[in-house]
Amino acid sequence: DDEFFKLIFASKKGTGYVGEHTAEQNRAHFGENSLFAGINKSRGICDALISFDLNALPDDAIIKSAHFYLYPMNRVAAKIEKFGEWNLSLLKADNTLEVTDFDDVENADTKGVIGQAIQSSQLTQGIWNHWEFTEQECKLLQEEISNTTVRFRVDGPKDLPDGEDSQMMQFDIGYGKFGGGIHYRPILDIKYTITEQKIKLEASTLSTISIDQTTDELESGFDEEGNRVYGYMDFDLSHLPDPQETMIIQCALKIKNKNSFKKRSDVRYYIELVEVGDAGTYQDIKNRDKIEYIGYEVSESDLNSKEYQYFKFDTLSKMTLDRIHQEGKKLKLVIKPTSAKGMKSRIIKWDRDVKLVVKSIQKHRRAPHGVENLKISKENRMIKLSWDSVDDDAVNGYYVVRNSFHPPKHFMDGVKIYGGKDTYTYDNFASYEKEKYYSVFSYDDVPNFSESISVRYDPLEKY
Repeated sequence: DDEFFKLIFASKKGTGYVGEHTAEQNRAHFGENSLFAGINKSRGICDALISFDLNALPDDAIIKSAHFYLYPMNRVAAKIEKFGEWNLSLLKADNTLEVTDFDDVENADTKGVIGQAIQSSQLTQGIWNHWEFTEQECKLLQEEISNTTVRFRVDGPKDLPDGEDSQMMQFDIGYGKFGGGIHYRPILDIKYTITEQKIKLEASTLSTISIDQTTDELESGFDEEGNRVYGYMDFDLSHLPDPQETMIIQCALKIKNKNSFKKRSDVRYYIELVEVGDAGTYQDIKNRDKIEYIGYEVSESDLNSKEYQYFKFDTLSKMTLDRIHQEGKKLKLVIKPTSAKGMKSRIIKWDRDVKLVVKSIQKHRRAPHGVENLKISKENRMIKLSWDSVDDDAVNGYYVVRNSFHPPKHFMDGVKIYGGKDTYTYDNFASYEKEKYYSVFSYDDVPNFSESISVRYDPLEKY
């Protein structure tokens, strides 16, 4: 419930490779050529440099997990099956780094090596490889958000066995005439959350409900006849933020007792989330519809210290709270005493300082409105797609997908063509001669994706 995710594709200008013996050509390797990492006799040692723009992440993002993906497009030059490994290094932010200079890149200061090295035997043409960030490495990546850009270096073997001339791996950059398109660019897959907001709600109603009366104090236990005495509380959830724009991630009931007993007993107290009528009579409580227990029960010995007790909502009770909040109802809780020995005259008095502690984050629940008026045209020998801007403040951008067989129904149902804020894009990897389908989705910052709008490209039709 508290998670957001971003698939960030490598930037064109800051992604390429540098060769030890190709100083004059290194500048031309960025944004156009494939990524080479490893060593051979003609280029010498080659390091791949990949840059990502982190502006899509909020300043208060807390990274929970991250993966770095590369697509191997050719291992013909990696001739030795079980020799060498390929490592991913996170570079320290350095405005003086000359990204096209081999010595600068090779000797750049790093914050650490990410994940586990990929062995030569694990590199297969056409099968994605990835490095997984540990918890500590996620923190190192998180520190780079304030710099708005992060750079990684991929390096392979630095020397060759006698008699060998190449152990070089070629990865797709996704740009230029050698690239497979945006779908095959290096990817930084980030799952994150944001800073939570804490709200403490006071109870709207506190009462004691016994068999013969209802009072405005909060007590529970057993009366002189051994009948249960229930404590009742309700909370007005309308004081919480808009349920359509926020998600509750944690909740707990904070409560403490005012008295205790020296003589030990087996009495235990439960907090139940219930549905009862507005009147809240003894029969209503006795015949209540129990929905969930909140947290764990407490025994009388737990209450001897007279300190605050926290009854934490588990996943199911949190989902119920969320539903009640969306329906605009009050949260109703009952303190139920239990005893196997049939106790009498055992009443615990609870302090009126009862709080519902709710932690939430701002997060859209619903997908934004869908795109309208999707059109195909031809321009500069490319297929052009255009659509109307969506009038919805939640829209963070548009996502375009191509599929050669059917209209894409999901944002992963095909090859990504575009993702961004513009209301048009070009498909410069598509053939004029083949039928294909395009779908456009709008998305928010979660991201939630809208329903698709689709269009068919017919090679026989004039555009």
